[in-house]
Amino acid sequence: DVEYSERSKDFGDEVTMALGLVPEDFRAIVVMADLQDQSYREISEKLSIPVGTVMSRLFRGREILRRKLHDYAAQLGIVRAE
Repeated sequence: DVEYSERSKDFGDEVTMALGLVPEDFRAIVVMADLQDQSYREISEKLSIPVGTVMSRLFRGREILRRKLHDYAAQLGIVRAE
């Protein structure tokens, strides 16, 4: 998580906190894919898991992060409040 810690300085507190609330199995893949620009194959090899598992965890991790950030995005006018 060194890379995550270093990159988290680039985000607002809300984003950093929301990312920290994503379970580690999903957060690691979100960080590797979206912040470190690693391919599914690279992530699969580094974590010794199938590519399909990488894809599934990335989808679920992004979904968790999206839900955690919804209210914040609504406050900024990025999405409509529900």
